[in-house]
Amino acid sequence: MEYHEALAKDLVAAYESGDAAAIQRLNDHYGRSFTHDDVRADIWHSVYKVRQAKGRPGCFALEDAQEFVARDARAEAPRASPQAKLCAR
Repeated sequence: MEYHEALAKDLVAAYESGDAAAIQRLNDHYGRSFTHDDVRADIWHSVYKVRQAKGRPGCFALEDAQEFVARDARAEAPRASPQAKLCAR
């Protein structure tokens, strides 16, 4: 739970200011090479509230990031199951 909270805070920091350390932790978590622009684009496409606000500063709040992380964790769960790992082989 604390890990997901920290991940949500990193998403906000990465989105709002391009915090390099937060982006690195996101890259480590997702196994990707996000840039600040990549994070902003991903949030823009995934969070309707951000599009409504036209990406203005402060439009992606911690609560939004928590929902984003929870939704992502649910999407990852089937792939992390033992059956999914077996099917991937």
